Amino acid sequence: MNILELLPVMSALIGIIIGFVLNEISYRIREKHRNKIQKKSVSLLIRLEIDFNLSILTNYWSRVTNNNVTSKISEEIKLDYCRNLTEFPDFKFSRISSDSQLYLLGKHYSDIMINKIVSVYYDLDKLTNIKNELAYLLFLEEEKVNKFHNNQISSKIRYNPWPKFSFLEKAPELWDNFSEIANNIIKNGNPLAD
Repeated sequence: MNILELLPVMSALIGIIIGFVLNEISYRIREKHRNKIQKKSVSLLIRLEIDFNLSILTNYWSRVTNNNVTSKISEEIKLDYCRNLTEFPDFKFSRISSDSQLYLLGKHYSDIMINKIVSVYYDLDKLTNIKNELAYLLFLEEEKVNKFHNNQISSKIRYNPWPKFSFLEKAPELWDNFSEIANNIIKNGNPLAD
């Protein structure tokens, strides 16, 4: 075989190889660009949602405490704060973005950053649970007080002292937990903040 006869075959093979390499390089560049855009959009969505949740918490916190929280407060003030906490309209933290983008977090963030993001949502859920527990305990207290008054009226006997209700027992501890978690969330801020 003559080299001149192999020249078209060799140039076709070289063209195929160069085409494959260029296509692969182009694909990797497009994929890297797509991942970069996807990471920015995931980061933006979750960052905005966490900022929104933090603003809800900050506003709620200042309304409940009247911007008067010190590290050492009396049990009576804690009870007042707990009542304020249950009387203000429900606060609802958004989870739409985090839930919809959850599968992409592992692709774009380190384990440490994922832990920080998830811990914010976990702490917000704990605050909601504490608020719901306080509301339930307050409801039970009001029911017991009403029953107590009805029994006193029907029997015409005055009982003294007042019975101790679970709200009065548990509210200060729940307030301490709520206060600690809320202050930590507000202090730490958004883990995705620039």
